[in-house]
Amino acid sequence: MKTTRYLVLIFTSASLLAAELPDSSQDQTPTGALLTEEAQLVANQWANWMVEGTKASEVFLKAIDQENYEDSWNQTSVITKLRLRSRYWIKNLENTRKPLGKVKFREMESQKPSMDPPNLPKGPYMVIYYNTSFEHSSDSGELITLRLESDGQWKVLTYQVTN
Repeated sequence: MKTTRYLVLIFTSASLLAAELPDSSQDQTPTGALLTEEAQLVANQWANWMVEGTKASEVFLKAIDQENYEDSWNQTSVITKLRLRSRYWIKNLENTRKPLGKVKFREMESQKPSMDPPNLPKGPYMVIYYNTSFEHSSDSGELITLRLESDGQWKVLTYQVTN
């Protein structure tokens, strides 16, 4: 039975957030201007984070595709490293990802940012889902959860292949 995961694509832009706020041209109070400016700063930050998160996931996937599982381990979050030793990470990828073979096709289907999800340390997170076709599994997907670390870098919290 095929497991299908659906994620909603959320695209944050300054215009979308600003559209939900009161029209600052009608409200000339400093508070109204501050909210609009603040909303724009938040939207810009998330837009930058989404680009950075995508780049981090692509670098991570390149290491996985090249069977450089130790390098993929080095790209994981502190949380992952505290809960799972590198040898288990590597062995798990050798047993689950390697048998699928080379990637024939990969396309990002969705990217979902999240702030302070339940049961995890506070901060920004991102879930990215790729439609992927492998040499030995033509209808698969890859789900990557990333976390923005204290050093300002997006790191992989989880990696899963769905069939």
